[in-house]
Amino acid sequence: MNWNLKAMLGAVVMAVSFVISPMSANAVSIDPFNLGGGIVALVDGLNYTDSQTFSSDGDPRPIPGGGIVDFYKFNTSAVNNTDYSASVLNADGGFNFGIADLTLSWFNETTSTFVTSLVVTDSLGVLINGATQFLAFSVGDIYRLEISGSVLSEGGTYNIKLSPSAVPLPGAALFLLSGLAGMGFLGRYRMKKANA
Repeated sequence: MNWNLKAMLGAVVMAVSFVISPMSANAVSIDPFNLGGGIVALVDGLNYTDSQTFSSDGDPRPIPGGGIVDFYKFNTSAVNNTDYSASVLNADGGFNFGIADLTLSWFNETTSTFVTSLVVTDSLGVLINGATQFLAFSVGDIYRLEISGSVLSEGGTYNIKLSPSAVPLPGAALFLLSGLAGMGFLGRYRMKKANA
């Protein structure tokens, strides 16, 4: 293979990699109490995070009878896919600090339907699923994330993170097209070489 063809293929691969590489994401803090019933509009490339701590002495948040239910509302006008995860500060629930049966439940409020749920901790507050999950949003619909659980006797903390992104198909399509173009250039080069 001559150097011009190698350079051309290298340039195509670098250009495609640059186009589909993830941009550095900025973090946006969200809070179920400051929303005032408002809706957070998800934007591609931003991370949405929150951390809520509950304590037996009421600082910063009291334990309301041991049970918690927090709500967050989201919508999107262009973003279709969102990765989300939750974690707890004390993953083994030791020292009676943690949140038992921590569950994230998604509802589509526009269609009044349950979408999915994720159980993060077991009945002892032990982390059983901290993996990142995927949710496909319908553009224009309003989604409610409900976080529920039971705070252990010494308190507990949960953390959530949402990372919306555009549908990955265009990036995959660019890779496919660049691969096909590279194969076409290679085939053309071999054909020219065979005819010469």
